[in-house]
Amino acid sequence: MHYLRVRYRHDVKCETPDCGELIVLEGRTSDCVYPDGSLVKLPVEERDLRSAFELTCPAGHSIIMYAPRDLHCIKSASAGDADYAPIVLRTNILS
Repeated sequence: MHYLRVRYRHDVKCETPDCGELIVLEGRTSDCVYPDGSLVKLPVEERDLRSAFELTCPAGHSIIMYAPRDLHCIKSASAGDADYAPIVLRTNILS
């Protein structure tokens, strides 16, 4: 099994009016988790990794992001090596 990690394809700013805070810089990585906080694990075989994810800004606003448009999905042999906070998987890529 591998773990799902994403790399941000562009800088991410909060889209909420009157916020606009820079959340994460292009090139940083996040481990992917389910809404309950458990890590997303992937079978070893190749899969279509298109999906929707949710990131939260420090003020608590939600930002929906999509792979492959906003995020590059990466299969990782380990978890916990990402350099930014986890991102929540919002669609089931294993269906």
